[in-house]
Amino acid sequence: MELIVAAEKEISVRRGWFGSAHCRAPGHRLDEEELRMIDRFCVEFAAEIPELGR
Repeated sequence: MELIVAAEKEISVRRGWFGSAHCRAPGHRLDEEELRMIDRFCVEFAAEIPELGR
């Protein structure tokens, strides 16, 4: 569950909705592979979600 929250917060930061992706304890810290997956998601869906293409 914490992984999903951390990923959603990171995407929300990239969309400009939040200023920080910080999660309260016991929050999940995204690792490099998870961040690369979010990068790929942002590229794949940039046309449908314009804020991701910033």
